[in-house]
Amino acid sequence: MSTRVRPGSLVKESSVPALLVVLYALSRALYSLAGVRFAGNTFFLGWQFIDLELLKHDLWRSLFYLHSQPPLLNLFTGLTLQLFPEGYSQFFQIAFLLGGLALTLSIYAIGRRLGFSKPLAAAVAVWFSVSPATVVYENWYSYAYPLTVALMLAGAFLGRFLERKRPLDALVFSLALACMALTWGLFHLVWLLGCFAIVALAFRQDTRKLLWLLPALLLVVGWYAKNGLLYGSFTASSWAGMNLSKIVTLHIPEGTRKAWVKQGLVSDLVLLPPFRSRSVYLRYFPDTPETGIPLLDQESYASGFPNYHSLVHIEASRQQMHDSLRMIRLAPRHYLLNVLRAVYIFFHSASDYEHVYEIRQPVDGLDTIWNRLFYGQWQKGETFPEMGASFSLDHVAWGLVFAYVVALGGLVVTLWHARAGSFDNRAVLLLFFLWNILFVSAAGTMLDIGENNRFRFAIDPFIWLSFVFVLREALQAARGRKKHPAR
Repeated sequence: MSTRVRPGSLVKESSVPALLVVLYALSRALYSLAGVRFAGNTFFLGWQFIDLELLKHDLWRSLFYLHSQPPLLNLFTGLTLQLFPEGYSQFFQIAFLLGGLALTLSIYAIGRRLGFSKPLAAAVAVWFSVSPATVVYENWYSYAYPLTVALMLAGAFLGRFLERKRPLDALVFSLALACMALTWGLFHLVWLLGCFAIVALAFRQDTRKLLWLLPALLLVVGWYAKNGLLYGSFTASSWAGMNLSKIVTLHIPEGTRKAWVKQGLVSDLVLLPPFRSRSVYLRYFPDTPETGIPLLDQESYASGFPNYHSLVHIEASRQQMHDSLRMIRLAPRHYLLNVLRAVYIFFHSASDYEHVYEIRQPVDGLDTIWNRLFYGQWQKGETFPEMGASFSLDHVAWGLVFAYVVALGGLVVTLWHARAGSFDNRAVLLLFFLWNILFVSAAGTMLDIGENNRFRFAIDPFIWLSFVFVLREALQAARGRKKHPAR
């Protein structure tokens, strides 16, 4: 009697990660030979970054009074600049390469916990790892890539925690999520609580295991509380009003806004684009005090770049939040149209993003082929104004749209069926996927416009893992029906 060997069963589990490391290193060597270079100086002109001089010479005080952004990226940048004043770019690159390796191994580990065979899990990990978009973001010093790495690490360690019930796995999972919440304001406290609620659902019979989530929660709540005490805003970022104003005011005629101002419905700020300089906002809020703290008082950086972390930006953002919510009520159809424009940008390839065009240039041809072959996006290169002004079907990543819809629909159906039986570890992991995909999709298209495909990049691995999972489940179900037809 013959014994059927399952695909991949002859491959030792420990040998696959070693192979992934080799393939990862080889791919990065080939991309380097092709001319892709790490852009490690982006903090000189980055909105999210504190002034270079303050990072070097006033780091801790500046971080404490930072209100516009969570602190971790500036903390990492400042410490690196102080420890490696000449070789900081090389250190950033090494850190991002190690992050890329962790991303690859995490995708593989998650795939295995979803029931993928070793070859299939490895193929998904390598496919995402070697894609031009992944390599481009890995070579751009910004928070986009570390966030993606952290989210995949969280998924991998959640799977370990569900299976092994070890405190260390819970701690790493929760701290990875806390690092995300303390790096980008989009990953709000609400998002974090949703993630922890999913874990609480899994351990509702043994709530003591949830104690290991508390350190991470306290770190995030502590930062929110600091901003609440100093500035009266229990939030990680004071820019929410300015971000919302971008999407709400887009294409509203100036005459309409002037009429609203004249009627006293909104303030004069609606006549200005958001994110203006400190001196502009001081005309509207002249009572803003001088604090003696450079971060809060500076007009601009030493490089001449505007300082968007000043104290007056808090009051300006609050007013713009109030005005934006009022304008949504005044013109809801206009806002919904702008959300649709944001969705349009959301479904562009992540590499089709203005700030990474220069990094992408050495492999632009490969990127075009990849986009057409896997994402179904035929054209690229729209500017931010073009993306926000018109819809072009050949700029939409239709393959990504298809994968997204299949993934979401499949996750919902799978979880709906799981509710009636045993809500096992795999179902909990899939619920974690679903929560992240839905949250980032909603927040990333309803609260801002212009960089929505960059927002999506953090959840791209979850989308593709879910897509493969759904197809695999459907194929197995079809095989089962064929093998055991209904009588």
